[in-house]
Amino acid sequence: MRLVHAFALCHFSYVAGMLIWTQTELNKLNRLIKRLVKTTVGLPVSTPDDELMKLGLHNTIHEIIEAQQIAHRERLSGTRSGRAILEEVGWYTTQSRDSGEDTVELNDSLRDKIRTTPFPRNMHPVHNQERRKARAKALLQEIEQDRQHAAFVDAAWVRGKKAFTAVVVDADGLTRDALTIMTQDATVAEQVAIALALRNNKWTRIYSDSKMAIRHFTKGFVTKRAAQLIGEMDSQDIEIRWFPAHMGSVDPSRTNLNEVANAAARGLTIRALRDQDPNNMQEENRDRLLTYNEVTKHYYMNRREFPVPHAKLNRSQAVTLRLLQTRTYPNPNFINKIYPDREVQINCEKCNDIITLDHMLWQCPVAFTDCDKERDWWQRVLHSGAFSDQAQAVQKAHDTAVRLNLTVPTWEPPAST
Repeated sequence: MRLVHAFALCHFSYVAGMLIWTQTELNKLNRLIKRLVKTTVGLPVSTPDDELMKLGLHNTIHEIIEAQQIAHRERLSGTRSGRAILEEVGWYTTQSRDSGEDTVELNDSLRDKIRTTPFPRNMHPVHNQERRKARAKALLQEIEQDRQHAAFVDAAWVRGKKAFTAVVVDADGLTRDALTIMTQDATVAEQVAIALALRNNKWTRIYSDSKMAIRHFTKGFVTKRAAQLIGEMDSQDIEIRWFPAHMGSVDPSRTNLNEVANAAARGLTIRALRDQDPNNMQEENRDRLLTYNEVTKHYYMNRREFPVPHAKLNRSQAVTLRLLQTRTYPNPNFINKIYPDREVQINCEKCNDIITLDHMLWQCPVAFTDCDKERDWWQRVLHSGAFSDQAQAVQKAHDTAVRLNLTVPTWEPPAST
């Protein structure tokens, strides 16, 4: 799929995504994308679209267009000339969409002193938990080398008010500064929290879990109240880094200081006493998806119900797994409908029922002593990402098809571990 994305789907991103299409043309583009993906992974063209979407391998043309527009708007909003272009064409910049808060541009002196590190890719809070945990653990280990210069910041909503609390916590987990800011926008509050740490000349590395707030400092275009807090810095260069939010304990030997900062911010609000009541929890502002990679992956990963084939499976085994997951694996009943003139045994020798895919794999009451147990086994292995489970599934389906004289992908029997 990587080669397909690099050499084929890129044309949909960089060409089709930039043009205005009629609905009929959009439908045709979607059909082309689906046909391309089916051919790439070895699925028949007749594979139902719903089954294909469950694999979570591609985006629709509408999602590609949306991702391109968001990414270009975000890129242009990072420079003066880009913002002028957006205003000229009638598109609001990222800053002007933030709850109407006044924003100002940091002066050159501050921009030279404040640095931000690039955001790591593939850090989705649901689909990339292990990567997020590894990054959090690595950053905590890094902080141990220079504890006195590291600080964590966070902001929390004050229940029942249009206000947030912002806190700064040092590497020992102690709250060093805090304030309350009147705003409805969590991104503004997170910017103020960073500014609160910046105005202290002690810390040279500031960690925040808000990508949106850090992006504002990257562009040098921040909320007016944050700029007022910073004032004129006389300290050395300061680096702002992103830390994964809501990771809990990631290292038994180290305290997750981001969770400490989060608890400190919550502790300054009335929410601290009522966090356990889900009816009283307001959905906090989450970072918006602003890059092409983030937007596209958000869509197709949320659709993914089946894992990708394990890297140890060869091409034929991977195709077999995909066929099983999409319920398009060859079976006598299906083949007889497509090729009625072909001699295919469609009735089971053991029970005389028609051999459908389910009957072939688990439904025959004579071949299987416990059909429900067999069905549950297939459901489990087809939703498993483990090599042993996938290898057993494809081999079992292959052996059954061979006994029925079906033409299916073949290979040398794989190891099961």
